[in-house]
Amino acid sequence: MAKREYFDGALAPLFKWAGCIPVNRDGFDAAAVRRAIKILKRGGAVGIFPEGTRSKDGRLHKAEAGVGLLAAMSGAPVVPACIVGTDRIMQHGGFLPKLRIMYGEPMHFTGDKRDKEQLAAFSQEIMAHIAAMREEIEKIS
Repeated sequence: MAKREYFDGALAPLFKWAGCIPVNRDGFDAAAVRRAIKILKRGGAVGIFPEGTRSKDGRLHKAEAGVGLLAAMSGAPVVPACIVGTDRIMQHGGFLPKLRIMYGEPMHFTGDKRDKEQLAAFSQEIMAHIAAMREEIEKIS
């Protein structure tokens, strides 16, 4: 999933080729959510930043409920991923910095998909796992 603005710029063909789902981040984008759920129900994968965007300062931020909603509505597991170094993309004239990535064990939403508090709690649980992975990455770096 990628913000809709990326589909209007010079890199638009790359985002389209990669199969990215354009997301209008001004509000709830029901069409993007439906498209993601359809992909997940077919057994595909959807990448999403739980915070709703990549971190520009390198710190973890509060998760939005969207990742929990996608897991609840599709029944798909969430594989938490910790990506360290995204805050340095496009700095100092370089395109891609050295990224460190760690994946966690799949997580399943088991609550009531109509309960916003449970969806938010699941999203925060995912962020807790990402925070633990970040600590582990920093220990070995």
